[in-house]
Amino acid sequence: MTIIFIFLIGIFCFSNVKKNTLRVAIIDGRVTNFKTHERIIKQGSSETEFHANSVFNILRRNVNSKKVQYFSYSILDDDFSFDEEDLLKALSAAEKDHVDIINLSLSSILKNENVQTKVEQLIRKNIIIVAAAGNGGPGKPNYPARLNGVIAVGSKVNSRYSDFSPDEGLEANANGENESYQGKTLKGTSFSTPKITNMIIKRIIDMKESKRSVKKEYLDK
Repeated sequence: MTIIFIFLIGIFCFSNVKKNTLRVAIIDGRVTNFKTHERIIKQGSSETEFHANSVFNILRRNVNSKKVQYFSYSILDDDFSFDEEDLLKALSAAEKDHVDIINLSLSSILKNENVQTKVEQLIRKNIIIVAAAGNGGPGKPNYPARLNGVIAVGSKVNSRYSDFSPDEGLEANANGENESYQGKTLKGTSFSTPKITNMIIKRIIDMKESKRSVKKEYLDK
């Protein structure tokens, strides 16, 4: 079984899933501090839970909770690795759950053809995928952020790219240096990514923009 290493640091209950709400997914570690429709593919550790909770805390910030349903898929192993088949399981589950937006605050230097095929299928279904570009410094994003149709997110403070952020092939940037959660300082494109996802959510539910128009604006830059 192939293991893919990331460079960023259950059971569903559908009885209360509301109709006509935006469905937003996070594929990460296990979200434990917030209510989501959850599937645990890998249990992970307290560290991967912290990562997922901190990402989700940014993603949901000042969002009208009555208009959004959140889904979480835990795939990170204890050592912050993830298996390609577990990522595929999570993407397929998100597809079956009819999500509108997927946040991926994880990345790999390796390109996987099966993941690419699934991502392309989701994009054709008008699902917005927002992914961290990685923390490898200047250059191109990691995968799956580098795939066509994915909104690749880097970290930029004012006009300066963060030293850990890629600076090529990006569709969006947000400050990934000055966040904190439960007293701990956060740094990385993991935390830039949910800021962009948060903005997209607000544009769709508050400004009544369509998913297609929002996605097109990012990808046609």
